Amino acid sequence: LTLGVEEQFEISVANNSDRDLYIAVLDLESTGAVGVVFPETGNAEYVAPGQTWTKKAETYLADDVDRVRDVLKLFATTTPCNFDFLQQEAGNARNLDA
Repeated sequence: LTLGVEEQFEISVANNSDRDLYIAVLDLESTGAVGVVFPETGNAEYVAPGQTWTKKAETYLADDVDRVRDVLKLFATTTPCNFDFLQQEAGNARNLDA
């Protein structure tokens, strides 16, 4: 999937289990940066059994880069987890054409 700057997209998770699932989405950038997309700091996002969790998001590009390759990583747990400790700033940028 290739998206342009300021393009909107949707993330959906269906809970087919019999337990609440707590959702976290991390953004792993090719620049080395890691960010928590959902939930917002201090909040817990969950999807009840038989329900679907849907969030809309929009792409952006930092001023100091021309392009970036992101991987969104979804975590679904049965207890709330705080993934803020994984956040980090960009390190040495890799060659995206390699």
